[in-house]
Amino acid sequence: MNAAELLVKTLETEGVEYIFGLPGEENLHFIEALRDHPTLKLVLTRHEQAAGFMAASYWRLTGKIAAAYSTLGAGATNLTTAVAHAHLGGFPTLFITGQKPIHDNRQGLYQLLDVTGLMTPITKFSRTIESGADVATVVHEAFTAMRSGRPGPAHLELPEDVAVDDTDGRVFPAAHAPAPVASDEAVEKAACLLYEAKSPLIMLGAAAERHGVPEAFREFAKASGIPYFCTWMGKGVGDEEDETPKYYRRTLTKLKEVGL
Repeated sequence: MNAAELLVKTLETEGVEYIFGLPGEENLHFIEALRDHPTLKLVLTRHEQAAGFMAASYWRLTGKIAAAYSTLGAGATNLTTAVAHAHLGGFPTLFITGQKPIHDNRQGLYQLLDVTGLMTPITKFSRTIESGADVATVVHEAFTAMRSGRPGPAHLELPEDVAVDDTDGRVFPAAHAPAPVASDEAVEKAACLLYEAKSPLIMLGAAAERHGVPEAFREFAKASGIPYFCTWMGKGVGDEEDETPKYYRRTLTKLKEVGL
């Protein structure tokens, strides 16, 4: 199993289902490794930026990490807008770029950019895979970084010569960071603050649209009657057809009835 094939295997282990992007010479080994894969679906796009936005949006809609890929040079820089979007929004998304051979480069400097350095300020993790032996470790670290703390994107660069390195085919178990859970004391304190507030108002921001939160929030809003509004990144979290929270606020007695 070569490094490109192992990379595909690690993505499968981490639960990736969709990969969006454009093929190029430097990522053909990666594309070939995806040929006829039973679970990973390759979606071709007309522009790398579109691929990046599609991958980031997939997480927003499903709570599952997707990947976007490109070739080197201008293809890689086309991804940066989508990478910045994922970074600012806190969307865990994996970006994979190709690169010229790094051990025996006979192709000169054309389109040779420090893509890993370029991606570093706008990702939680950016690394060049320098040998086939590094694939499992680097991918594991990338997914751990994406899922830890405030979520965000990661970038991996797979050079053309490294892609065909032989590997042992072994992968790490999926990197699942534990989800933060508020303590009973924190929940009770928040409930007391809501109960004592004269005019409570809820603002929904980017973090509110994480998978599972909209359903819980809508149930809470319906029970409490507290009005809410959203920033553009929180659009869609609340029930857009529910007029009650926009114009009315139920009495604090209602909060007490539901245990707040």
